[in-house]
Parts: sequence; C-alpha cells; structure tokens
Amino acid sequence: MPLDEPVLALSTGLKKAQSAQSTSTFDELMRLSNLDDCIQDALATREKITSQINSLLEKQKADRDLIQSAAQAQDSCASTKRAVSTAQKQIRTAQTRRSELQASLEARRHAIRSGTLSQEKSQSYLNSARISLADDLSLHRGTQSRVTGQIRRICEDLLQIYPVEPIPKKALAFTIRSLPLPNATSPSVDAATTAAALGHVAHITHLLSLYLSSHLPYPITPCGSSSTIYDPISISLQSEAARTFPLSQKGAVIYRFEYGVFLLNSDIELLMSRQGIRIVDLRHTLPNLKYLLTVLTSGRSEPPERKGGRAGLETSPREGSPGRKSHANDRGVEEANGFLTELMLNGKKPTSRIHSPLGRESGYLLNRA
Repeated sequence: MPLDEPVLALSTGLKKAQSAQSTSTFDELMRLSNLDDCIQDALATREKITSQINSLLEKQKADRDLIQSAAQAQDSCASTKRAVSTAQKQIRTAQTRRSELQASLEARRHAIRSGTLSQEKSQSYLNSARISLADDLSLHRGTQSRVTGQIRRICEDLLQIYPVEPIPKKALAFTIRSLPLPNATSPSVDAATTAAALGHVAHITHLLSLYLSSHLPYPITPCGSSSTIYDPISISLQSEAARTFPLSQKGAVIYRFEYGVFLLNSDIELLMSRQGIRIVDLRHTLPNLKYLLTVLTSGRSEPPERKGGRAGLETSPREGSPGRKSHANDRGVEEANGFLTELMLNGKKPTSRIHSPLGRESGYLLNRA
C-alpha cells in the first residue's frame, strides 16, 4: 500500500466530520435576541439614570458647597478655640510672671532704700570711726609697747632666777644656775648634773612659750631632773609612752635621751625664729637660750615695775632698782650683737638641716633671718 493513501483517507474523514456539524437553533437565536434587547434597555436605563443623577447633583451643588464650608468653618472654629485657650494660658503665665517681677522690683526698691539709709548712717559714723581708729591704733601701739616692756622685765627676772653664764676660757660653754650643760660636741659630764641643767632649760623654755604666746611643737613637762618632752608629730611612734622622751640619762635608753634633747633644742629654735633670730647650731642648747634671753631683754627704754593684776602693764620708773637702768639695756643690745659674732668667729657656720638621733630630719631650716 502506498504511503499517500493513509493521508488521503484521513483528510477525507475530516471533511465528512466538518460537514456534519449543526448551527444554532431558532430558540437559541430568540433568546440571544431577547438578551440583546435587555442589554440595550439596561444601557438606556443607565444613561437615563446617569442624566437624572447629574441633574440632581447640579441642583444640589450649592447645598454641598454650603455643607463643606460649614465643616471647614467648624474645623477652623475648633482650631481658633484651641489657639485662644493656649493664648489664655500664656497670658495667665505672663501675668503671674509679671506679678513676681513686680514683687521682686518692689523688694529691690525697698532694699535699695534701706541700703541708702544704712549708707547714710554709716557715712555719718565714718568720721567718728576714723577718729576712734586713730585712738585705737595709738592704744594698740601703747599696749604693744607695754607688753614688750613686760616681756623684757619677765625675761630679766628669768635671767636672775636661771642665770646663764659663760665658762671662762671655754668657747661656747655655759652654765645654768652654776650647772654645766655640754653641747653635742663637748665631753660628757655627770649624768645627774646634765639632767638637772636640762630640767632648768626645759622649765625656762616652757615659761618663755607661755610669756611669748608661742605654742611649742613638742610640749614640755618640766619636773626638775625628771622632765620629759612629748613628740606628737612623728608618725612612726604609736603609743603615748613611745612619744614621751626623757631629758635624763638615768634609766633611759641613750637614743631616746638624745632625741629628747633634740626636741628641746627644736623648741628653742622655734622661739628664736618667732623673734626673728637666726640660729647657728641647733645642738648648742645653752648658747642659743642665752642668745634668746639676751635679745628679749635688750632695749633702750626703762622696763615697767612689777605690779599685780592689770596694773602690771603700767609703766613707771623704778628708783634704786639695780640692774634695770637704761645703760644695762644698752649693754644687753651690745651683748646680743656680740654674741652672734662670737658664734661666727668660733667657726660655726649656719647649716641647712639637722638630723635627729633617730635618723629623721628635723625639718627646721636653721638659716632663718
């Protein structure tokens, strides 16, 4: 069988099938016609309704505009009310602030008036106050002069009670009440004699601190040859007993005795510095004490008499009083001037620092003017 025959048979079958299809029936066509009429009628109705709606909208445009304008007016009114409320609050705040400022200004005006009155009163008192100031200054100078005179008299009495005299033919060697007290570089003497001399020095140093109103950094407890001195400064010492150092070698460790003498010399150095005296060597106990007492008793005016109570500040000449004439005070000035010269001529130069026997620096400058 040739290949073209199946193809021809297939095409012939398709043509027969196509020719056998049927078209729409009459009822279907009538329904389609009715549906088209309904659609056309709906479109016409739509157009009619649209025209009616448009005409109604055209007629009600003014009303809609009025309603919209009313809504906008209501919104604007609400905003205006809020702005008015905020403005009223600001006004109340400003009024309160204004009241406070007015009250403050009134208080300041009152203070200015009071200050002006007080200034006028003070101005009226100023001239009398100036006169009183001049009188008070004159009284202060007189009182200071009398106090200085009393200090001179007291120091002269102390020199009579505790005479410090040089030892003949010995440089910078002194005795106090005929008891020798060696310097650090001098040979040692009897321990009891040294303790008694140091007791006298401690007592006179303690009295000078009271009369000169100078607080001692190392408080002294004068008790004759059993005197002690207290160190409240050193931080390495914990107990009260460890801070108390004897001024006697008997029954004491040697370094504690030496440190006690060092503290005593430091107190004397403080008293000298308060009087503007330069110390040459901290270790010279009696020479420094003699120098201090010589400066305190020096002067060219007559010291006041000894009287009881407040009358002790009165100045009046003492007739027939030996050793209290002006020429004796002149000798005191000359002795004070020559004392420092003697120290310098003996080869004692001022040192910058003195080391304590415990190995700590004393912290006192010895070259003060």
